[in-house]
Amino acid sequence: DDYFQTNMPADKSSFLYDALVSIGMGACYAATEKVEIANATTTFREDIRAYNFTGASGFVDWHNCRYKSNRCNEPITYGMYNIRPVPVQVNGKNMHTYRAVLTAKHDDIHRWQKVDDNIYRDGTTNHPTKLRQEWEGNYLSSGVRAFGLFLFATAFLSSTLCLLGVIGLHEVSTIVRGQPMFLSLLCIGSMMSSCAIFTLGLDEQSLDGEISSEGLDIACMTTLWLFFGGQILSFSALYCKLRRLDMVLTFRRGVKVTAWKASLPLIALLLLTFSVLVVWTVVDPWQWEREIILMNPFETYGSCACQNFWAYFGTLMALLIVSEGLALFSVYKTADTDEIYSNTSAVVLSLLIQLQAWLIGVPILAVLGDGDSADAVFLGRALLIFVFSLSALLEVACKIYQAMYSRPQDSTDSGRIRVSGVQLPRSQMQVGSSSNLTHRKNSQSNLAHSSTHHSSTDPIPEEQGGTPPTNNDDSNTDETDPGKILTCPQEKEARSCVCSFND
Repeated sequence: DDYFQTNMPADKSSFLYDALVSIGMGACYAATEKVEIANATTTFREDIRAYNFTGASGFVDWHNCRYKSNRCNEPITYGMYNIRPVPVQVNGKNMHTYRAVLTAKHDDIHRWQKVDDNIYRDGTTNHPTKLRQEWEGNYLSSGVRAFGLFLFATAFLSSTLCLLGVIGLHEVSTIVRGQPMFLSLLCIGSMMSSCAIFTLGLDEQSLDGEISSEGLDIACMTTLWLFFGGQILSFSALYCKLRRLDMVLTFRRGVKVTAWKASLPLIALLLLTFSVLVVWTVVDPWQWEREIILMNPFETYGSCACQNFWAYFGTLMALLIVSEGLALFSVYKTADTDEIYSNTSAVVLSLLIQLQAWLIGVPILAVLGDGDSADAVFLGRALLIFVFSLSALLEVACKIYQAMYSRPQDSTDSGRIRVSGVQLPRSQMQVGSSSNLTHRKNSQSNLAHSSTHHSSTDPIPEEQGGTPPTNNDDSNTDETDPGKILTCPQEKEARSCVCSFND
């Protein structure tokens, strides 16, 4: 102890001292054990690691470490030293030497504590001007990051409100006609897509710089899962919704069209999408990389990258195009159906908005590339995802608006005609003039003529299958439930029916 009071230890001598003490303590413990020669080396190493003590370099711990061959670095005390000149006399000449002065130390809870001021070359404590040029990392600016969070919050909140609206109004006839199950899936898909904006805006300075490289790797792949999963779910649900309506209007008697039966294409598309994403995640994951794009001045750019990006991305884009194409095909199939069921105008508008966004956004992103401006690239991608997420909600928003603000139409019809289990007002059976109502037979033939879309022999059945038409069953329907009335307008021949979707 007296030696260290008057002598300055050499660099890292305290660690050498503690290492020798550890070996000695391990040897003492090993000497008390009867160990076979073949296992002597292994046992001696374990004996060294078994002891913890406070040495010259701090607390020595070999046992509770991430790597068994290393000493735990958590309890080690780090110091920051300021090298200062010290004048000395050598053979009558004024010379100087240097002395290391502790100015800060790093404690056990990872905080730096100031001990003394740093003295710089000019003899003052003022920080000198940096001679090197600061390097550019192309991180997202605070304003762009805040705008991205605003887009994410707006899209996510809109999707959540629409989902809550569908759940809260699921017994209203307008929502029932729109099939609440598929409307809810539309909202969930939009929510998933909007979350991709948040993960897309992460870099090394996100979350106060606490995010790790592994976290950024996870964010890269999560963005793909959220965007493609959400978009394909939305448009597959939209297709299955209209497909079920078409099946209800065209299938033969005795067949029950359930929501799950109509959802088979949705399940198939989702399985294909998830399969591609799983293969991409396992084989060639989209990971965060920071590359040097300029040496003088030094500049880097961080982005997600992988070797076979376009192979996987192109496959997922093909699946997305298929889901949107199926939705457009279902619009064509149900174009002659009453708007209150198909709502084809909102679907067409949603698809047109997405098409316009692709035609405008993709060329802009191609021009920006992956190295010119991180802010511009992020804004372009975030705005595209924002438009895609909200456009998928048009169908749901229209249904909620109709359910909340549209007045139910009062019916003055006193009679109903049941056709295959679906009731029809007599007054709406007219095609041409009122003389057609002279005979019930002519009325039923008009109904069959105006309601056969794929088959000219079978009348329109209800969703759960019906019974053959009868001539003596007039009015056994609930007048307050418009969801059980089949309406055939007299302006044109069309598949215009009000069906009850009971899952």
